[in-house]
Amino acid sequence: MSKPKMLYASPFWPKESGISNYSSYMVQALRPHFDITLLADGYTVEDELLRDLPVVQYQRGERYPGYDVILYNFGNNPYFHAYMLDALRDNPGFVILHDLSLYYLTVGVAQREGDPLGEIYAQAGLPGFQLLKESLYRDPNPDLLQHKDLAAELLLNREVIDRARGVLIHSHYTGQKIRALDAHKPILEIKHVQSLQKEYLLSDDAEVKRCIGQAFGIPEDAFVLLAAGYIAPTKQNVLTCQAVKLYNARHDTKIYYLMAGDGGDADAYLDTYCRKTGFLSEEMFARALQRADVVFNLRYPTNGETSGTLIQALGLGKPCVTTAIGWFDELPDDAVIKVAPDVTAEELARMMDAWRPDSLAALGKRAHAYFAREYVPEKIAREIKGFLLGA
Repeated sequence: MSKPKMLYASPFWPKESGISNYSSYMVQALRPHFDITLLADGYTVEDELLRDLPVVQYQRGERYPGYDVILYNFGNNPYFHAYMLDALRDNPGFVILHDLSLYYLTVGVAQREGDPLGEIYAQAGLPGFQLLKESLYRDPNPDLLQHKDLAAELLLNREVIDRARGVLIHSHYTGQKIRALDAHKPILEIKHVQSLQKEYLLSDDAEVKRCIGQAFGIPEDAFVLLAAGYIAPTKQNVLTCQAVKLYNARHDTKIYYLMAGDGGDADAYLDTYCRKTGFLSEEMFARALQRADVVFNLRYPTNGETSGTLIQALGLGKPCVTTAIGWFDELPDDAVIKVAPDVTAEELARMMDAWRPDSLAALGKRAHAYFAREYVPEKIAREIKGFLLGA
């Protein structure tokens, strides 16, 4: 019996996006249930796990009638997802919504099309237009992508939600927000499929420490905090740098804080103990995550996003610290350490003072047990199949 045909739209490697990584694993989970074709945006898909799948290169205005299901994997990056918004306009389908806020995507596309003010008014009305006016008063930069204060207030997701046949989400928080926009929109809450390729993981802890020590100058006996992903104000890397500096000023044994990603938000705080790596290959990222004694994934404000890297850390049994907000607050209280959205650097430093090896190890075991119980790709794929074919 032939499988239903799916057209799957997403960034794929070598596009440097967490959603590229997500799609690699999502497509693997869905392959037993669908005959999948990838929809890319004019580049060669280099993901080894997907290399045998057919690829269609998107052409603006083209229609794709030959598929039983079209699934769009939407994030908030205008450079990786703009073509998907174009395609959705001509080819309605289902949407995986990774970010509740699509401010950057919507504004980026609207600026390309020449009418960002009109698009903001259409989606957010007079209240949204007033927020934009206030932001432009503070900063007259005409590039609205630089008005980052607006991303949490102007969600600009209305067009994507309206055009979607159904929406797949990862949190109760996002589901409540979407139902407030459209009480009748079919919604499926699914766990975030995420993992690390096992061939990138090292079985010898000493080898992991040597690898990361040689790459980033971190002593093999050091205690390492790790934050993963783009270094931006919402990730609160600066706050963590401040906390590490407070802790280190009071202790002879120092903590190292390694930021595994690009971005310049915390550059003023870089020193011997606060370091950044730049963008890492998946192999080096896996080893950096292995090296971490504790993983920090703070988030404020939230744009309704989830974190694939945090889920990967849970899968490795890493003790994790996150903010009690949005999806992050929905994680079990016994699987992660949660801090308040208004936590101070001093409070973080005192938390570090209180850490003990046995309690961190127990937290890591609970994190891994939660991951193993909930993040099962085969189960998630079956739920998605039932939703896509039954909605």
